[in-house]
Amino acid sequence: MVKRSRFFSEQTYHFQTLRALNDIPYDGADTSEVLETIKHITAGDSDSWYDAWERTGDRVSELADGTKDPISRGRAQLRAHNYYRTAEFLLAPHDPRRTISWKKNIETFYRGLDTLGVRCDRISAPYGAHHLNALYFPGPQGSEKRPLIVICGGFDSTLEELYFVLVAAGLERGYSVLAYEGPGQGSIIREQGIPFTHEWEKPTAAILDEWKARLAPATTA
Repeated sequence: MVKRSRFFSEQTYHFQTLRALNDIPYDGADTSEVLETIKHITAGDSDSWYDAWERTGDRVSELADGTKDPISRGRAQLRAHNYYRTAEFLLAPHDPRRTISWKKNIETFYRGLDTLGVRCDRISAPYGAHHLNALYFPGPQGSEKRPLIVICGGFDSTLEELYFVLVAAGLERGYSVLAYEGPGQGSIIREQGIPFTHEWEKPTAAILDEWKARLAPATTA
C-alpha cells in the first residue's frame, strides 16, 4: 500500500488544494468534490487546473439550481463560489478567463448567502480617488454588547472567502464581524488596479470610519 502524504509534488498546487479543503467546516467545499477535481489536474499545468475547477464549479452551480431545499441549495452555491475562486488562481493576471471565473465566484457567493438567509451589509468606503469594500455581518441579539471582530485577509485573499475563514464561526458564537479587503487584494486590484500599500493603517481607518458612520450599533460606536 502506497502512503500518499501530498496531493501534488508541486508545492503551490498542493497548498492551493489544502486552501480549498480548508473551507469545508463552514460549507465552502466538499471532500469528494475536491478529490474528484484534482484527479484531472497535472501539476505545473495551469490550464488543467483552471479547466478542472471551473468544471466542478459549473457542475455544483447547476446542482444548486436544481435543488429545492434552501439549505442544500445555499451550501452548494457557496461551494461553487470557492471552486470558481480556486479556478482562476493560477492563471496569468491578464488572462481573460480570470474575469469569467471572478464574475461567477462573486455571483454564487452572494446568492448562497441570500439563499441561506445570512444577513450582510455591503460597505463602500472612500479611499482617495477610489473606494474599498467591506462586508458587515451583524450578529444575533446581544452581539452589540460584545467586541466587534474585524478581519482582512493576506496577500492573495479575497473578501468573500473570509466568510469561511472566520465570519461564520464568529456569527455562530454570537459576534458581529466586519470583513474587508484592502489595496492589492480581491476586487480592489482586479477592478481598480490599486496595488498594495505598506501603510495598512490607512485602508483600515477608512473602513472603520465608514462602518462607524453608517452601521455601528450605538453601544459600540
